[in-house]
Amino acid sequence: MIERVAVLVLAVAATVWAFRNWREGLRPGDFTPHPRMMGEGDGHLDAGPLKGVRVPLPVLRDDYFTAMRWDPTSGRVSRQRAAELGLSELLGEYVA
Repeated sequence: MIERVAVLVLAVAATVWAFRNWREGLRPGDFTPHPRMMGEGDGHLDAGPLKGVRVPLPVLRDDYFTAMRWDPTSGRVSRQRAAELGLSELLGEYVA
């Protein structure tokens, strides 16, 4: 029971975060991580297990939004996900 509640709380929190981003006008295309996160930057990736690794941001971003069940273009929560969380009525026009 505790595990199910924890999963639900995390899912609702993620949905609230997505709603906040949408309310503030932030879209998935606005996401610009630090270059080092993407395998670029200060030159410290010339050795070790991540040597030469480069992460394609569009793929990473789209995979994240798909996993969260948010629309990768608008950042809105999918209708199905909102229904699963019981938030369809509350989110109204926000749902994609």
